[in-house]
Amino acid sequence: MKKIIIAMIAVAAYVLPSSAQVNFGVKVGANITNTSSDNRYGFFFGPQVDVNIPLIGLGFDVAALYDNRSINNGVKNETINFVDIPVNVKYTFGLLNLASCYLATGPQFAWNLGDKSVFDNDYEMKSSQFSWNVGAGVTVLERVRVGYTYNIPVGNTNEIKSIGDAANHANFKSHNHQVHLTYLF
Repeated sequence: MKKIIIAMIAVAAYVLPSSAQVNFGVKVGANITNTSSDNRYGFFFGPQVDVNIPLIGLGFDVAALYDNRSINNGVKNETINFVDIPVNVKYTFGLLNLASCYLATGPQFAWNLGDKSVFDNDYEMKSSQFSWNVGAGVTVLERVRVGYTYNIPVGNTNEIKSIGDAANHANFKSHNHQVHLTYLF
């Protein structure tokens, strides 16, 4: 029995990766950044790699996105630019090649590209951020994907730098709602 189980695992390890579908694509979208006081809009775009194992519906995607976010501290707006690397595990189900739905979740790593001092130097933005994604969407004809992702921050987005007006608005976290369109080649 032990030999049969080992043989089955060996066959699965050989067959599943060879049947995996790998697609490259371009992802674009809009985000709504919610801080403690207001919602602000931004955009993102970049390349994506999509890997699916058709028989079981599991897969993952990884993207490298330029992310332009706008935030507000209750007094002033600031624009911040990031490079985001979301790594999502997906479960896909649906009508084979015509249309399918997916659920996705995974970590996202982001690095601040610009000036870290914002809001008249009262706040110091962190140079990197870690967050968790939860999302869902639809893929049509295996090429066009429309989806929604909610990005949950782990830790604060900024650190208070000086006392004054900033003390009234304290540290904040930026929650992101993202609507995106992906075209897979």
